[in-house]
Amino acid sequence: MKYDRVRRRMFLQGVGGATLAIPTLSSLFRGDAHAGGSEAQPLRFIAIKSNSGQTIVDWYPTFEGNGYALRQQKADGTTGLTEDIPGTPYKQAPMTDFMDPGLSVIIDQAFNPYLHKMMLLRGMDFLPDTNHNHGAFLGNYAGASTVTAGASLALPHVPTVDQVMAYSDRFYPSQPLVRSLHLNNSRADSCAYTHAGIAGGEVTRMQAHVDPLTVWNQLFTGPGVTPPNPDEEPEQGESPNKRLVDQVYEDYSRIQMNPRLSADDRMLLDRHLTFLSELQGRLEGTGVSAQCEFPPMPNSYPDGGSLSLSDIEESWALMIDIAVAGIICDHTRIVTIDAEKVISDADGAPAGFTHSENASGQTWHALAHEWGTPSADAHLRKMNQWVAQNVFLRLIERLDVVEGGESTYLDNSLIVWGNELGFNHLNYSIPTITAGSAGGRVDTGRYLDFTEWDSQSYFSQHNGHVIRGIPYNQFFVTMLQAMGLQPEDYETGGEPGYGSTSTVGKGASTHAIDYDFARIGDPLPSVLV
Repeated sequence: MKYDRVRRRMFLQGVGGATLAIPTLSSLFRGDAHAGGSEAQPLRFIAIKSNSGQTIVDWYPTFEGNGYALRQQKADGTTGLTEDIPGTPYKQAPMTDFMDPGLSVIIDQAFNPYLHKMMLLRGMDFLPDTNHNHGAFLGNYAGASTVTAGASLALPHVPTVDQVMAYSDRFYPSQPLVRSLHLNNSRADSCAYTHAGIAGGEVTRMQAHVDPLTVWNQLFTGPGVTPPNPDEEPEQGESPNKRLVDQVYEDYSRIQMNPRLSADDRMLLDRHLTFLSELQGRLEGTGVSAQCEFPPMPNSYPDGGSLSLSDIEESWALMIDIAVAGIICDHTRIVTIDAEKVISDADGAPAGFTHSENASGQTWHALAHEWGTPSADAHLRKMNQWVAQNVFLRLIERLDVVEGGESTYLDNSLIVWGNELGFNHLNYSIPTITAGSAGGRVDTGRYLDFTEWDSQSYFSQHNGHVIRGIPYNQFFVTMLQAMGLQPEDYETGGEPGYGSTSTVGKGASTHAIDYDFARIGDPLPSVLV
């Protein structure tokens, strides 16, 4: 591949003029201060988030027959399970028992070929009162909406589990091309929060791609990207762009040793050094897997396009397919997806919907506030069915291709479809479903119910009960350990597990908060092999 002089000038002007420039370090400007998984089968993590309150009965089996019956105690219209999870008060069932007429209203028969590679989880509770939130299902309970915030907004921010993985040497033994990819075709916000790999550093929200074209640009253009089967061999010698970064990196390192550098400026400099280190990795280039094929450049959908059916369908299809290509080419191993812009045909004709922070207009959030009304419940059902078919199933189908030996990319991944809330606007029993076994680390094919049905029902609402389940924190640990991390990689302050254990905003007389905190550092029972 010939070295492109025009491209180099653009890189130096765009990146060198802005990104490589040393940030303003106020502490130095005083008086006379002067500025100076295994590599063979890597693991992947994909998280999907859907929004607002949910109708519980839509997510779980409502099957009767073959020894199953609808739940009579604390009836909610779902099937009661009979098989114990050994050594626990919880229940389980093979998902294949519910293939006809389908696992649930949302997970229908189209998923039957993949049920043995999936897992349905029930009875996992967020500990504090989060109300509407962005990052709770990935570990940051403080990542709550500032418009409709719960008490958890006052908690300290922590990185979401995807970002703990992203900066772990166990997950990425070598420098990745793109550490993590974030998609949302409605707005440039993601469900991920990062500290950029700096222990104790400021935690900020990751920005998301809203346009398939920018996803393609990040994964398949720029420094470090080598197309498969190039027409010409790369020229020998080191990239001049990399030499430039090396020189600037040396300057940064010298400034870092200045004794007058304040703590705040040192953290700012650390963040920039982290970026430069990643840029060096991109410039050194990455290998291309045998099945890697670069997708064609897509059409642009600025701001994710409109709410027209074609814009929603095409922009989601493009973003997902480009992300899958990035995974197969090993350009990234982490993807988060905020499924905010969706389609429902509950009124007879398909229409586009999005999510809103303040429940204004005919949006996903506004409809969730009308829980219990047939029209609103039908729309929520149709929206989730659309995400199931067009996001979750699309990912499963495209990743279930052979990677090496008999395993597929799906087998070596963990896809987690989680939610902002549980039933209605409560955060008990957050519907969660997974696909992929994380390289055999996850025991798939089962429906696991962690609800303690024999314990107190604090109150019921619509078709759900507030009953103690298991802390969602144990699922944070499960995800981290499934991706190969160990407690020393994610535990802080001598506390076991991951995520806040505060139950702020919930009272013992009105909510279930009496969990077994002695097991808060354990993964979910019976999930990891």
